[in-house]
Amino acid sequence: MKIKTLLSSLTVVALGVCGSGALTRHGHAGPVSSQAQVDDATLKRVIREQGLQGAARLKGHYVGVATAPCWPSYTLETITRDSALVLVGTPLTNLCELDSEGDGITTDYQVSVNEAIKGNLAPGSVITVSVPGGRVEFPDGTSAELRVQDFKKMENGKTYVLFLRNRQPGSEKFITTGAAQGLFEVPNDESGVKPHGSAINTVCKENQDKPVANFFREVREFAKKWPDPPPCC
Repeated sequence: MKIKTLLSSLTVVALGVCGSGALTRHGHAGPVSSQAQVDDATLKRVIREQGLQGAARLKGHYVGVATAPCWPSYTLETITRDSALVLVGTPLTNLCELDSEGDGITTDYQVSVNEAIKGNLAPGSVITVSVPGGRVEFPDGTSAELRVQDFKKMENGKTYVLFLRNRQPGSEKFITTGAAQGLFEVPNDESGVKPHGSAINTVCKENQDKPVANFFREVREFAKKWPDPPPCC
């Protein structure tokens, strides 16, 4: 599934405007006052024509708010069934980058595998998990950021249960099944698992603060029931 910014649902926020630019007739950025106001229609047009780097030239620091990719609402059993991998892992590093069309941003995490509950990954192996959103800086000192609604991202060094699918057929990168539904933090203080998705989704609502041992037991039972990866796409 391609992680994509939907321009039609984009909400634009300007923060800390400095070193701004304005479009010339040739579509390049020229200097304007840092107090310049740019309407949403202009920003959408610039993103469509020049990508997020063009919006950054206009705003200095551009921030967009987008919706996550659309998925069904899962239960713990169905999200396990529909995942190619279910693992306990720890993010080590992360890197944000523009997508190939320049109008979306993804954050790629290098995740160390502690345990593969579903799938054949060995403990200690490292995989790439891509999530939507992030912040990139450009050589001219401007930056662009995309924040995804209802998608709390991971923090390096913490422990998570991840429900994953291949990003694309044949890709070595993975995405979380069900967007933020497929991501649960496992705290060290025994306070229970912390879903990263919205409580509007069943799997998040039903497992909020569930004791860690109970959560792991249920996931392992479902992984035994559904050991095979789902059909691609």
